[in-house]
Amino acid sequence: MIIIIFSFSIAKPQNMQATLENLKQKATAHGGSVDGDETSGIIKQSGVEGRYTVNENAIEIVVLKKPSVLLPNRVIESEIRKIFREVAV
Repeated sequence: MIIIIFSFSIAKPQNMQATLENLKQKATAHGGSVDGDETSGIIKQSGVEGRYTVNENAIEIVVLKKPSVLLPNRVIESEIRKIFREVAV
């Protein structure tokens, strides 16, 4: 059973392949992981687990797990958006 905690979308970068490579490097450097390709995958970092799906104009992110119920969804979303801005090509 998959429980969706929350979801949101971000604009798709121009070079999804390079962005994904940068994202994988950044996640690995910080003890996380990214398993997937330019169409979909799983992201794990600091107790947060999510799934991403890429469509023509956006990346849909679905957060499936977070480390604490007390951690606000907006904090997680903000951090994920920040990371994608840093790695986007």
